Amino acid sequence: MPVLAKHFAGFHKGYSLYNIGFTAGIIGTFFIAVFRCFGIEVDTVYRVSSGHNKPMAIYLYALFAAMLALGLALWLRGPRNLRALFKDSGHRSDFIKKYGDGPVFINMALLGFLTVTYILLVGGQLNGPTIGGVFTVVGFGAWGKHPKNVLPLLAGIFLAAHFSVHDTSSTAALLAALFGTTLAPLCGYFGPLAGLIAGGLHIALTTNTTFLHAGMNLYNNGFSGGFVAALLVPILEKLAERRDNAAFPAINE
Repeated sequence: MPVLAKHFAGFHKGYSLYNIGFTAGIIGTFFIAVFRCFGIEVDTVYRVSSGHNKPMAIYLYALFAAMLALGLALWLRGPRNLRALFKDSGHRSDFIKKYGDGPVFINMALLGFLTVTYILLVGGQLNGPTIGGVFTVVGFGAWGKHPKNVLPLLAGIFLAAHFSVHDTSSTAALLAALFGTTLAPLCGYFGPLAGLIAGGLHIALTTNTTFLHAGMNLYNNGFSGGFVAALLVPILEKLAERRDNAAFPAINE
């Protein structure tokens, strides 16, 4: 796993945060291919709970409120560079090292509020998988994610789900939205429009890649996100290069 993860990081150039999820997807795909070659099939199991939104929402909002209070206390006593954090693209960026504990705790709390509210607004359920998704987004608030580079992705995934066959409130669609924020650096670096497009492509792809590894990789969105970044980044880089050449023809010549 470490050898492959280091190698595959170059595939998406760090624009997908869940590189281990991508690596695990590749490994799982090869193992399932071997199993199927010998007639061994893996049955998928889908069990998720429902009906716990009120107590879990109270718990999560209280937890993130405490995190926000701690962040504000540290921020008031330390460097007040929260605005700089929100301007960061999130590409290979260690927020704790760059901005300190206070701004990072504030950022993590805001991401927690944002993701829990998103689940409730679309009529989803706070269950094991979705709460795991919330905590993953919050955790990566220390490495690459903040509301400005997450919101366009959520919007793109929601719109794509809303106008397609997917139910925006289903656990599968919610996991695509939550874990689709793996593409936050792409959105932060190339802009919100790129984030909208990436989000739409992500939910289309992630709902089709589970078949490849038959659920043997729990981080299917990391697997899909690596492919979305690998597809879009070269195109976006070329468009940015042409824009720069058009804006400064004399300098570039």
